[in-house]
Amino acid sequence: MAISTGRTKEIAIRKTFGAGIDKIRKQFLGESLLSVGLGLPVAFLLMLISLPIAGNLLHTQLHIIKSNISIYILSYLALVVIIGLISGFYTSTYLSNLNVLDIMNKASHPSKRKYFSPYILIAIQLVIFCSFMSGALIINSQYNYAINKDMGYYTKDVLLIDLGGKLKGYSSYLNAIKSNPNVIMAAGTDEKIPLAGFTMAAIQLPNQENKDVQVMVNLMDVDFNFFKTMGMTITEGRDFSEEYGSDTGKSIIMNETAVNQLGITDPVGKMIGGEMTIGVVKDFNLFSIYSDISPVNILRMDGPKRQIAVHYKHGTLGSILPWIEAEWDKISPDKPFQYTTIESIIENLYASEKNLKTIVTIFAFLTLIIAAFGLFGLTLFLVRSRTREIGIMKVFGSSEKMIVFSSLRKNFIVVIIAAVLSIPVTIYFISLWLNRFAYKISINWWVFALTFFTATVVVLLTVIYHSIKMSRINPVDALKYV
Repeated sequence: MAISTGRTKEIAIRKTFGAGIDKIRKQFLGESLLSVGLGLPVAFLLMLISLPIAGNLLHTQLHIIKSNISIYILSYLALVVIIGLISGFYTSTYLSNLNVLDIMNKASHPSKRKYFSPYILIAIQLVIFCSFMSGALIINSQYNYAINKDMGYYTKDVLLIDLGGKLKGYSSYLNAIKSNPNVIMAAGTDEKIPLAGFTMAAIQLPNQENKDVQVMVNLMDVDFNFFKTMGMTITEGRDFSEEYGSDTGKSIIMNETAVNQLGITDPVGKMIGGEMTIGVVKDFNLFSIYSDISPVNILRMDGPKRQIAVHYKHGTLGSILPWIEAEWDKISPDKPFQYTTIESIIENLYASEKNLKTIVTIFAFLTLIIAAFGLFGLTLFLVRSRTREIGIMKVFGSSEKMIVFSSLRKNFIVVIIAAVLSIPVTIYFISLWLNRFAYKISINWWVFALTFFTATVVVLLTVIYHSIKMSRINPVDALKYV
């Protein structure tokens, strides 16, 4: 904590005129409590402003409960007292115990420790900022990776209609949707992708006598043209077709992972789990990037499905949606029309990552603001403390540029130290977070370079005003400074 020379002199004069240690200590504690108390209304106003923002981040309603007003007031008062006492205890104890002669002898010669301690606090704040900022950049990169990753199917321009169960007019409704010129393809499915829940089945490995050796596969029930609607690729064999009556309930299409885990070569035409394999679909991520690609068996059962997937022409959702809803009202006027888009499903999957990115960014910004204010005050303190030193430097020929550079260099070194220390901290905690994902980005060097550049610019801009002002001190006035 930086304590000005003028304040120590004030203590010396007061003690000379008989002020006791307890009285001085109480004065500083009182000033500390008053400072914290004056900040309370500002904190309350900021709380009111940020309440709806926090509610949106947490996806909940946050409001002040009127019945708890007394508890709020007591809590705020308790915080004022606790923070005021803690923040003022060191200063009041240290200053009240200063020796008058020591103050007078050392007032003009502050120790290196006095300069060094504030820089430690600033460095700690910058370490926190650099960790938060680099963490926010990595989280944002992972979020964008998740949103834009190739999942093995269309992640845009797909509408998913919830039929609310088995719809009686399913076939006529599906055909009506297909007739719209802006609809590229539509198909029914019992499970929308990405899946939230799933059905699994145990399949025995072919050519295995031991029936306990099985592979758990996910099951999907889809209608004709589902793969075309979702943009999935058949790599071997064929798709389900109305030309083959055996495709309903007796045939399956496996994904590549299922084929590999079952250890099958040339799977098309082989009986697996009681069904004939008619094709292999290219791997797609059934759930999210939190998990690896799962083995999937896709079958086509008879009857209406619970969902309809609609692949529409880009930019036409606004025009086809009212039309599709109008067709729904013809088929099922008593049920509400419910739908979602593939984009919103994927965004909801990674909503927690998006919120975390926002929260970490806010904390990084607040930390930087606090560090900037601390540096601004520290620079002002150093200007006043080093007045005579700067005067002597100018007498011995130092230019204004040299003095400014000397001041900026010290702060630049602090930024370098903070940025370097933040790297292992960030890597450790962000690696723990990234390990939750089966598919993740690598931590790139540019993240730390951008963080260092941002911190450097903010720090240098913060201190440059006082540095320039310090360099223009008149040597004559500086040497008179006590």
